[in-house]
Amino acid sequence: MKKSFFAILIVICLLTLPQGAFAQDSTSKFGIGAEISFNKIFDYNVDNEIDQERSFDGTAMPGVNLTYFFNQYFSTELTVAYAKTDMELESKGVSMKEGELEQTPLMLTFRAHMPTETILSPYIGAGLTYYFNEFDMSDTLIRKSPARTSITPDDGLGYHVNLGMEIFATDNLAFDLDAKYTWYEEEFEVSSPGRVGYDEKIELDSFSVGVGMKYYF
Repeated sequence: MKKSFFAILIVICLLTLPQGAFAQDSTSKFGIGAEISFNKIFDYNVDNEIDQERSFDGTAMPGVNLTYFFNQYFSTELTVAYAKTDMELESKGVSMKEGELEQTPLMLTFRAHMPTETILSPYIGAGLTYYFNEFDMSDTLIRKSPARTSITPDDGLGYHVNLGMEIFATDNLAFDLDAKYTWYEEEFEVSSPGRVGYDEKIELDSFSVGVGMKYYF
């Protein structure tokens, strides 16, 4: 379902572009920038039967990016960011911090712009996000788990869509407003000596909103 929606959105983005939009012209330019976003991984029900929910704190997510405008209608952006958030598990009204999840997302976004003949360049986009993950178990979870238990998240691929606007203060300097929704699910490998290990899938869908500044050459 997620992949189908993602594919449909890309097609919509392409259809909104006018004829010749992919042709490189004199408006092509390259930019480098920095951004800061507020990122929130959505809480979800782990097990409805025993009223168990996993939750995540919202956190700041700084990043840097490279942008290339093929022309006024189409651009691509490559972003690397960093976020750390607390992961908690609540069961029957009792909450326990499981640990800290560190994520380094590498995001490639394809953006369709709608020229306005002003300093504003609104866009819609879609792309891929590859996550590099680390997890540190909390002291509480360590005490409750068998000795020398380890929890290791895999790295993996997600999908995102975004909506935003670049505001050009000059021909070279732009400010960016961006909102992004990401679909992502990851497997955490749980293992301890003398016991059979297992994998647990954890939903890490998220929403972020941020601002940034870019310099174009």
